[in-house]
Amino acid sequence: MNTETYGGVYTEDGDLRKDIWFYEDPLLPMIMLKKYANITYKDGDVRRDPRGSNNLLVFRLSDIMLLRAEALFNLNDESGARNLVNKVRNRARLESLDNAVTGDELYDYTVMERQRETFAEGHAFWDLLRTGYIDYYNSVFTGSVTPGHAKFGMNYWPIPRIVFKDNLAMKQTPYWNGRL
Repeated sequence: MNTETYGGVYTEDGDLRKDIWFYEDPLLPMIMLKKYANITYKDGDVRRDPRGSNNLLVFRLSDIMLLRAEALFNLNDESGARNLVNKVRNRARLESLDNAVTGDELYDYTVMERQRETFAEGHAFWDLLRTGYIDYYNSVFTGSVTPGHAKFGMNYWPIPRIVFKDNLAMKQTPYWNGRL
């Protein structure tokens, strides 16, 4: 299996998502993300009033399938996890994972498959933080996270300040206390 980094995302040869989501300009040395490239302008050529005419992705079936695969792995159901990961990979025209892929290697594949599948949809940071892989991608977090256990509750979403106005007994997640 040959791999490469394309547009900052780890991909495998033949990954259909690479062709669907990225555009490589033949004249300029740049790669553009096509997922959200359908921009029109209300004022035409002046281009001062952009309007995104895309359907912005929030959650998708493959997103939920890969979350479930991670949960199944954590419940010691490796075959169930592998089955879901393979469904997502097969849809992207990639080969199924070999049955010899087990344990930590299967978990790594599950997390990385989710990174590839949900690229640029706002999930990557939180997934990497939750799973403990954040320090592989951002050295600022090195040592602050162990797989599956971010320190200080940083893997939990912060509670908006406005909520505390109505419930004085509520407390902010320790990591986010004072950071909002």
